[in-house]
Amino acid sequence: MASLAQVLVVDDDPAIRTSMSLLLESEGYKVAEAEDGLEAIVFISQSIPDVVVSDLNMPRMSGFELLSEVQRRFPQIVTIAMSGAYRDADELPPKARAHGFYAKGAPASNLVATLALLLEGNRAPSV
Repeated sequence: MASLAQVLVVDDDPAIRTSMSLLLESEGYKVAEAEDGLEAIVFISQSIPDVVVSDLNMPRMSGFELLSEVQRRFPQIVTIAMSGAYRDADELPPKARAHGFYAKGAPASNLVATLALLLEGNRAPSV
C-alpha cells in the first residue's frame, strides 16, 4: 500500500518541505506540498491525500488548526503532527490532535516508521 499512498507535507519552511518530500518519495510515497494550513485545506478539498504531515507552528493557519479541521471534516485521513518545539507526543499541548507525531531533527527513519505503522491501520489514539 505504501507505494500508492499520497502524503501531503505542510510546512512554512521550503527547505523542510523539500527534504521531507525527497525522503518520502524515496520510500515510494506520492508527495504533495503546501506552505500552510490554508493552502493545505485548498489542496485537500480538490484531492484527498491518505496522510497529512503538518508542522504545528505556521502563519495564517497553524498546524493545530489544520489537523483539527482535517480530523473533523476528513476523518479517513491519517494525520501526523510535526514540530521542532516538542521532543515527543507526550509534550504536545492538548489542542494538538493527530494520529502520530514526528519531532523535527529526529532520525528520518522515525517518520518513515510512524507513517508505515499508521497506514497499516495501527492508529494510536489521537494525541
